Amino acid sequence: MLEATVRWGKAEGIKLVAHKFGNGTYRASKSKFGPHEDVKKWEDLIPWMRRGYSIRMSPKDRAIRRGPSLIVPSRVRGW
Repeated sequence: MLEATVRWGKAEGIKLVAHKFGNGTYRASKSKFGPHEDVKKWEDLIPWMRRGYSIRMSPKDRAIRRGPSLIVPSRVRGW
């Protein structure tokens, strides 16, 4: 499983996982403006991360209300 930890701010220490969008896909992006690549399984994000794409991640604890953040590959663990 891909994970990251928020490093500063009010949410410091919160664990993040790959965000699953409402249509059932995960997203890799070069920047917040695109280009974007949607994949069906989180494992399919890894080849995109190797190409330098960042991924959208959200809190592991779904009770924490926070939108998905774009996290660079160097800050993601588990790949």
